[in-house]
Amino acid sequence: MQLCSSLPNELLHSIIEYIAYTYTPELPKSCLKSLFKRISPDLLALSVADWHLRQLCLPFLFEYIEIKHIEDAERLEKDVALLSGFTRGLGINIFSQTGDQIMIRVFPLLEQLCYVRLRDCQNRTDMLRSLLKHPTVISILVHELPRESMCKHDLTKLIYGCEGLDWIFPPIIGKFLNQGMRALRLELHEFNTLERQIGSNIFPGLKEIQMRLGNDRVSFSFLSTLPSTHPTLELLWLYDIRQSHLARHKPSFMLSFIENSHQQNIERFFSIEYVSLGRALGQPSNEWHVMGLTLHTTVNSTSLIEILTLVATSFPRLRVLTLNLTHHQATYHIRDLATAFGQFSSLRTLSVSRVYQLFEFGNIELLPTARQVESTSMLSINLARAETGLLWFTSCVAKEVRTLDAIYVSDVGVTNENEDSGSIEWRLEGWFYVLNGNRDIGGTLQRGTRNRSGKQSVAVSLETRMLHPDLLAMGSPISVAKPLTAS
Repeated sequence: MQLCSSLPNELLHSIIEYIAYTYTPELPKSCLKSLFKRISPDLLALSVADWHLRQLCLPFLFEYIEIKHIEDAERLEKDVALLSGFTRGLGINIFSQTGDQIMIRVFPLLEQLCYVRLRDCQNRTDMLRSLLKHPTVISILVHELPRESMCKHDLTKLIYGCEGLDWIFPPIIGKFLNQGMRALRLELHEFNTLERQIGSNIFPGLKEIQMRLGNDRVSFSFLSTLPSTHPTLELLWLYDIRQSHLARHKPSFMLSFIENSHQQNIERFFSIEYVSLGRALGQPSNEWHVMGLTLHTTVNSTSLIEILTLVATSFPRLRVLTLNLTHHQATYHIRDLATAFGQFSSLRTLSVSRVYQLFEFGNIELLPTARQVESTSMLSINLARAETGLLWFTSCVAKEVRTLDAIYVSDVGVTNENEDSGSIEWRLEGWFYVLNGNRDIGGTLQRGTRNRSGKQSVAVSLETRMLHPDLLAMGSPISVAKPLTAS
């Protein structure tokens, strides 16, 4: 640590900035990056190493503050003189008049404040007006619109995060748009709403649209005109309600994939739930490409590697892939499964559910658990093996898919302890992240169990490094750099 502290402050600042924040992707639908940064555990650990590093970490530690309880608001008001030079972002999640009044008093004292995320602003026009008047605030993200008219205000700082539009286009949205409000994301529950409202309204700053597909055939001719009317639009998510519309009507962006699946006789092994269309911003082309996909395997599905190969070759620009493997029947060695994912050349985020049931470990007795098993019960042993299998899988995939940033896993299983206790259902779910240039992975799994007496959840910290997949032969043991710790 003395060696670290002896480095020039400029170099230390760059190092701290590199490790300061973490990004949690949103699945299964959204690729929007948050305006607000989350503090990484590495920054917290570094900030308590010594006084010198603490001083360098302070601007990053307090750049963005979450206000979740009234005690948080009171503490912010007490320490505002110390934080005013650091705090650039606020997330306000409290719901009380007292808390609102505290925040209204604090806003003018935060001289560097730029970004604010405000929950439930329908009845908080006083707070919203205070933020609109703040001289340094440039963006206020809201997910609901205030019920009161704000016709006298310039709303160019206001960013609308999401709205469900059904049969009637709320007239207040049009008024707010005319006053300068930007719209990041819109949810359209009827396709006709898109044709009727997007065609007649301009949504400044719009980045993402989600719409539902029902039984009626849809013409996607509007795709060619959207970039000219909404040049900031990045993603169009199509939600296939019955998971049959896209396969039945074969729009042009899915035609090759669907026809090839039919020729290979694997179309019955999966269904499509979500498709995300994106385009390259800043380029003259209005061409849209499949950037995200959500697939469900069907009851008799036995061709996951063939499905992955077809997806990878059909959609070379795919960035987000979500797989629900609940009904998949075949099993695979982890190396073979990871190699199949290695065909994706642009994938950034992968989400898989029920993948553990597909693993072949060879001689299971040679598979050491990645953390110390706390008891001899079958539940503890099975959970430890499942954690190890998911670590092995995510490590192999991270090394095969060089563009991958994060993997979300969700798995369930059933353990029969004895005749008295009956069966116990367990669940593991959480994020794994690629940590460095060596493609090491780390993350946190949430562990839950359910039995006759109810459900209990325990957070399990999984921070580990795995061997390169080329060294993992069938039946060979795994080497883990450091044990997992329960928290």
